[in-house]
Amino acid sequence: MPKNDIFEGDSVDEAIEKAVEELNIPKENIDVEILEQPSKGLLGIGGSKGAKIKVVQKDDEGKPPKVIVEELLALMEIPATVESEDLEDSFSIDVSGDNLGMLIGRHGHTLDSFQYLVNIIANKNKLERKRVIVDIEGYRKQKTGEIKAMAERIVGKVLVRQKSITLRPMNAYERKLVHTVVGDYSGVSSTSSGEDPERKVVISPNDNK
Repeated sequence: MPKNDIFEGDSVDEAIEKAVEELNIPKENIDVEILEQPSKGLLGIGGSKGAKIKVVQKDDEGKPPKVIVEELLALMEIPATVESEDLEDSFSIDVSGDNLGMLIGRHGHTLDSFQYLVNIIANKNKLERKRVIVDIEGYRKQKTGEIKAMAERIVGKVLVRQKSITLRPMNAYERKLVHTVVGDYSGVSSTSSGEDPERKVVISPNDNK
């Protein structure tokens, strides 16, 4: 639940509208506790007070991420086995089967889009959101290892040459991996430049910052 679960307005209805707009969830998905009714000063004398409410989201677990992925694959008529693991800060979904390359796409772009769709559905109308990480045929795990190894090689080159090196365009997940690797070394730093989908990581020697 967000910290700001108490809302005020000139009336109860206005306070509810503010809550719905700020939390971005339908009115029917919240329970409202009225903390203070709007009131005017005695005999119209003195300052008036607005309404104050507390908003609590209704218990709506929705479908588990595993079921969402299975239903999406069924709609696309793609036979596959789906396994899931509920981690502390995310859900891990592993999809396995035959001929799933079409779901990965070039440089994993299709997989990223599929994962984005799953996250939108899984976290719809939820105040407390949990990221869903989808992997297909171990592609993401393999890619993670390749990117980390590549980042380490580039860091070595930057330290030797003392010149910045710009990497190929990467998605947000890949860029984060590179930044994490660079953060383990002294003498180098990394920044991101450009706009998606052409956003790139630049690794530079600290003296050139």
